Amino acid sequence: MASVTSNAVVTFRGLGRTHSDEDEIFNPAHLAVWDAVPDVLSRRRYELDGTSYDFSIDWRRLAREKRRHAKYTVREWLKLSKVQQDRALRFAGSVKVNVACSIRTPSRATPELTQFDLLRLFLYEVFFVVNLAAPSAFSAAEVAIMGDGVARGSFSLHGLFFEEAWITAIRNGWPDIDFIPLDRVWRWYTGLGLDVKQVATNRISRAVFSILHVADMSAEEPSTLVWVAQCLESVLDIRQAARTATLARVRSLCGAPPDEQYVKKEIERFSTARNKFAHGSAPLLHPLASASLDEAAEEYFENWMEPTFFGSTLVLATLQQYAMRGWREAKWTEENVLESSVPAGTV
Repeated sequence: MASVTSNAVVTFRGLGRTHSDEDEIFNPAHLAVWDAVPDVLSRRRYELDGTSYDFSIDWRRLAREKRRHAKYTVREWLKLSKVQQDRALRFAGSVKVNVACSIRTPSRATPELTQFDLLRLFLYEVFFVVNLAAPSAFSAAEVAIMGDGVARGSFSLHGLFFEEAWITAIRNGWPDIDFIPLDRVWRWYTGLGLDVKQVATNRISRAVFSILHVADMSAEEPSTLVWVAQCLESVLDIRQAARTATLARVRSLCGAPPDEQYVKKEIERFSTARNKFAHGSAPLLHPLASASLDEAAEEYFENWMEPTFFGSTLVLATLQQYAMRGWREAKWTEENVLESSVPAGTV
């Protein structure tokens, strides 16, 4: 059995989110989750073709910077002097974390550079579980990997999906989205058995992969709505975001909305936007997305992005229910009555 150690440095740039009126709710959740990250998510093992890859990541510096950002509410932020704001915004530059990977292989040959793909996979997993536990707690405009002294590529992990979902749910008063202890979410996620799978073959993997595609996009991209719809249809086992089934199945997990007619209207709006894109009749926004050049861009935001954010609330609330209940899958009758569930960890 041959053994080798590979080292990497991961640089996170463009961290954080804007302060909002929901900071009084967001900040305690973000503080709690980043307190837990260095303990819960410092190690990860993958097995691939007889070779084991043991990762160790020191999250302490990033956790410290993220806790600093969650220190202020929007009202407190506005009271700070310019010097204090600049000092608090140091997190927005870049933060580096160190990674070590111990590789044990039955072959004497030097292993291929698979460890850097696995490192990226681990970062996707961390992004997903942190944001499911405390929505919008983790977002980075760029994640760059330097492995064994060589640049190994970069990618984005945008947390806007989670942030807007929670904000929209708070302002609508439904569905409930809340903080879940990180260790509980991580146990649920590892129990799903996704491991190194790259092709989604069941409902929960399709849902998780859909969200990770959204993480690599900007909210202005119309295909974001399609990925959100794909995720919703997967976790609720419905087709084309059908209004009656969607409401009934989310209600069975999250309780009844205070204004059912409003929710029905928003589900219809979401479903209509999804179908327009799928059938080639959706309006498309220029990458510049400037409402000052074209007022129609403002209308686009209202008619396209708002349904996306509403659909995101249903996705996030449903996935949180799955995690809290320890489910891999839920089953409904044809009458949309919750019938049974399959626990995570079940083959």
